[in-house]
Amino acid sequence: MEEEKFFKMKIGSKLQVWNGTARRTSGGLKKSDLLKNVRGRIVSRKQMEAGKKAFQKNKDKLRKPFTSSDKTEKEDSGIL
Repeated sequence: MEEEKFFKMKIGSKLQVWNGTARRTSGGLKKSDLLKNVRGRIVSRKQMEAGKKAFQKNKDKLRKPFTSSDKTEKEDSGIL
């Protein structure tokens, strides 16, 4: 039989679960449900995947920066 790891606390923050000092978060997330994002924050794996999927879906709708032709048109019309 495999020994169960000893946890100081049963419920803790995401950081405590990540470090192994708590078994799960108050929302029920275990270490296998967590990962680090690009900024180094500990986040839910499901939420990160859903966010990436939503970003890819709405990528074309995001605001695009000015191109040089847009800028010249706006300068000609007196907006800039």
